[in-house]
Amino acid sequence: MHIIKAEIVGFGAYRQREFTFSAGNQLIYGENEAGKSTLYQFIQAMLFGFPKKSTKKRDYTPTDGAAYGGRLWIATPQYKSIKIERFRQANRGKARVWLGELETTEEHLQTVLGGLTLAMFQEIYTFQQEQLSKLDHLQEDELHQALLSIGISGNQSIMSSIQADKKNNQALFRPRGQRLPLNQLIQQYKQLQARIQVKEQQEAQVQAKVQRVGQIQHEMEQMNQTSTALHEHAQQYEQQTLHWSLYEEWQMLRQTLPKEENLATPELTRRVQHFYQRYQDVTATIQKHQAEIARLEQGNTSERYFFYLEHEATIQQVSKAQVELARMVDQVAQQTNTLQVKLQQQQKLEAKWGWQTNHPPALAQQAIYDQLATIKKLQQESQLLHERKRWIAEQQVATQEKQMSEIDHYQAKKDYAKPLRIVAIVALVLGGITVLIRGLGPSIFFMLLGISSGIMSYRLSSSKNTQSVYESSSEASKRQTNYELELQDLSDQLLGKQEAYEQLVHQLYPFFGEQVPVDEWPFIVQHYDEEVQIYLDLLQSLPPLRQSINTIQTKLAEKEQIWSDFGEWLPLAKLPLMEQVTKILAFGEEMQAIKIERLQQPSTLLAKQVQQLQLEREQLIKTHDALLHQLGIEQPTDIPMWMRQWEEYWQQRKREKELAQMLAGIYPQQIKKDELATLVQKNHQQQMDLKHQKELLVAEQQKLRLELAQLQEDGTLDELYQQRVLLEDDLQESTTQWASNQLHAAMLGDLATNRSEQQLPQLVQKAAHFFQILTRNHYQKIWFDEGLLFVANEKQTFDIYQLSTGTKDQLIMAIRFAYLSLQGNETLCPIMIDDGWLHYDYQRKYDLAQLFKEFGKTMQVICLSSDREMVSYYQELDQMQMSIE
Repeated sequence: MHIIKAEIVGFGAYRQREFTFSAGNQLIYGENEAGKSTLYQFIQAMLFGFPKKSTKKRDYTPTDGAAYGGRLWIATPQYKSIKIERFRQANRGKARVWLGELETTEEHLQTVLGGLTLAMFQEIYTFQQEQLSKLDHLQEDELHQALLSIGISGNQSIMSSIQADKKNNQALFRPRGQRLPLNQLIQQYKQLQARIQVKEQQEAQVQAKVQRVGQIQHEMEQMNQTSTALHEHAQQYEQQTLHWSLYEEWQMLRQTLPKEENLATPELTRRVQHFYQRYQDVTATIQKHQAEIARLEQGNTSERYFFYLEHEATIQQVSKAQVELARMVDQVAQQTNTLQVKLQQQQKLEAKWGWQTNHPPALAQQAIYDQLATIKKLQQESQLLHERKRWIAEQQVATQEKQMSEIDHYQAKKDYAKPLRIVAIVALVLGGITVLIRGLGPSIFFMLLGISSGIMSYRLSSSKNTQSVYESSSEASKRQTNYELELQDLSDQLLGKQEAYEQLVHQLYPFFGEQVPVDEWPFIVQHYDEEVQIYLDLLQSLPPLRQSINTIQTKLAEKEQIWSDFGEWLPLAKLPLMEQVTKILAFGEEMQAIKIERLQQPSTLLAKQVQQLQLEREQLIKTHDALLHQLGIEQPTDIPMWMRQWEEYWQQRKREKELAQMLAGIYPQQIKKDELATLVQKNHQQQMDLKHQKELLVAEQQKLRLELAQLQEDGTLDELYQQRVLLEDDLQESTTQWASNQLHAAMLGDLATNRSEQQLPQLVQKAAHFFQILTRNHYQKIWFDEGLLFVANEKQTFDIYQLSTGTKDQLIMAIRFAYLSLQGNETLCPIMIDDGWLHYDYQRKYDLAQLFKEFGKTMQVICLSSDREMVSYYQELDQMQMSIE
């Protein structure tokens, strides 16, 4: 399927807009907020319906009453033109679909789209920046699910292959088999290994010596490497020693010369020179006019008037700033008064609590509040324990009284039953005698027998009551015991609570004092914290207030500095500022009258010219003040000295660069002379020690080889090793065949279970190919290990957490395009990318554009981007672009 055209009637900010798409690769460009994401959401809405309104999602419903929806034309292999029309207000938001000229329903549209769902559209065919973060959690099972989601199904032949592999493995090996080939090889290997172990134990000395020879060889190789490194360091130290005087000069220049970025550029230097020349010309003209004025006014008393002419602009400036100066004076007075009030409040608190400004108090620690809460809790718990103890004591007394009452009642019954037992015995004896003597009838006898039986029953009942009384007494005794135990436990708990209470109170005595009742402690802490907070607020507010007063006073001082020269002609000393302003303005009015009288005199005209030139010079200085400040020049007269320093600096900078080019390779790091001497001595000592160690190892190695030559004359162990190698080859071949069948069956089983036609390695291979393209062959391999994803280049293996953000984006992009490539030309939907390269540099963007170009040959690719760099790549690759601005 590919998209032909989109006609938007009303969707978000769009009104009556059309977009035409090509069948291949294309880029739709627009600045941020131009409507790229809106276009993507419109296509999604036309295919799958309008999104539900949600506070967490953007609502594209037009706010001006325009119709919400539009039309979309698409094509499939079966239908060359399919028109989808969908409006929220019409047909309950369902689509009207035309297959050519035939109109059909939205349900039929899903069949025409080949089962394409919204989830597949979002997860498979669209690329957005937030989806790339899913790579961190991507595992092997999720790739199988992705293969299934794009419709790659398996076939019945996989199951047949699985059964064949299992049958072959059953004939090769069984866990309890004995005569099967692999079982026999394993048994033979175990027997041979046992013989080798026995022989190795006999020749333990040989193995130990062989191992030591290998260790010595390894140590000598390391020593050779160390010796080479020490020799290279020695050569470097020798070069450093030979060039030490030049190195000291270089370091001195590096430390003393300022950085080039802090100095003037040639352009700034030319500007300074031009300014200084103009400044000199104006100053010379002023001096010439002042000399002429002095000649014309020689013998006259007009210095006071000419002083006015020179400072007439200053007097006008004072007149304009009169209101502002009055306001600033009032503001200083108000803030000074406020400062005095706050200082008095501070002094009262310091006198009350003994606080000091340099050691301000702190709020009561949370631990004190916690301890007070614990004290209160202990008081409440102790009260409850007292109540419980009182209740148990009452129960104990009640139980004891009940027990005594039952015993008294039983004793009374027992005293009453004794005469009845005697009567019953006498009646029974007399009845028997009478029967024997007189021969009375049986009725009389049974009557007597019944009376006796009743009396005996009463006795039996009395006996049971006695037993009941005993049992009741036993239970009461048990309860009494339980009460006593519980009372003892409560007493212990009360004692523990009291001890904890007294311990906490004792800890807090230093803070509250022993004379203050414990119940008042919470109120004291609260009052203390309130006054501490007031004091801290005062300390915090005083510096800004003082700063404000100082700032205004500084400004007033600056203003007063403007007319500081007036003190020679006016009595301004020791006058308040506003009175000085009044004097200056009165002086201005006086001199203004004189100016009118002398307006046409030559000296007056020259004075006016001098005044204009002075203004010009001041304006010239003001114009170039930023330049002079940038170069660190305080006044124009310092410029000649600055120029000399500037020329001297560039000569030294040239020398520093020559030395840097000469010595940078010799001195890769800064070093001191004594450190260099120490390194030379240390290097020499290390070489001597290493030489001695090598001599000892060579002697030990020669000795061990002679001993091994004697111990290895018996070749039995070598024959067993050879037999093991041959048996290992046979065993490896059989186990490889068994493992191959097992692995093949497992892989086929996984693919059959997940109904995936292509094997996961094929997907990973495709992804690795695309990842090579995107990374310019920097990474060559992708694989899974225990369900986790890994990548590798020619030198190193990385898990996905070690990759940079841009490389992660490239990896997920490669996997996503691998999914799509498995479908061939039968894709269900175009590929849509919405700025999916946020973390890409220019090279990665260009490689991605090339990948889009290749995919655009077989399927439709639509890129929505605000990246101008990507536009240039599309132009370079001769791919279609369209602007939506």
